[in-house]
Amino acid sequence: MHIDDIAQIQETAHWIAAPMKDVGTFEQFHEVVDRAARALKEAHDNKGQPSRDDNQPWSERYRVVAEDWVEKEAAAALLEDVKSAVLAQSMAQLGDVPVAHAERTVKASDQWEDYVTKTVNARKAANHAKVQLEYIKMKAWKEKDANATRRAEMNI
Repeated sequence: MHIDDIAQIQETAHWIAAPMKDVGTFEQFHEVVDRAARALKEAHDNKGQPSRDDNQPWSERYRVVAEDWVEKEAAAALLEDVKSAVLAQSMAQLGDVPVAHAERTVKASDQWEDYVTKTVNARKAANHAKVQLEYIKMKAWKEKDANATRRAEMNI
């Protein structure tokens, strides 16, 4: 994920939130998106990789990567969940026009294209974080298995 993508995700969040000011969870929405943007920036700063501190136990490495995944998953899920609300609110802003015309106009806009692109990028980042989480699990299992094999060999 590029640093520009992170800024775009934040811009999208504010574009989505603008028509949602009357929603009671407006502040929560911004808080989640801002946390997600920070998590994405941190992941970018780490080149998308978890900290490679070999002195940390696997459980701590897992916890760190899991927290990163939770933040990215929350951002992606939020953008996906509000998609129909954003579409409806954008269509309503067009005024008294037929629904099909309003939907076509909104979906043809640059803002909608940006929103969809950012939603996909957020999901991609969440999926990548999930893969990192599974990688940590596999590495921990491999080390545990190797240790068990060594112990068994010593008893032979």
